[in-house]
Amino acid sequence: NDARKYGARLRNALEGEAGGPDADMLRRASKRLHHAALLANQEAVLHAAAVLQKTAVQLLAGKRSWTTELAGQIETVLLDLDT
Repeated sequence: NDARKYGARLRNALEGEAGGPDADMLRRASKRLHHAALLANQEAVLHAAAVLQKTAVQLLAGKRSWTTELAGQIETVLLDLDT
């Protein structure tokens, strides 16, 4: 399942550095997940990937800060992708 494969990549991105995730890796993995979901016509996964990608872009641009709340929200999305 592509969602699980990219979920593992997303988790690796979250383990980034002490100050937060590897936002570029998060962006790239969520973009690949988005593409796979588009090809598989999985609308819920497509939406989740788009949100993850937008969040990663905001982190990279400095428009969003990494917080424990954001980490928890992303972890919830990843758990949903695993099911």
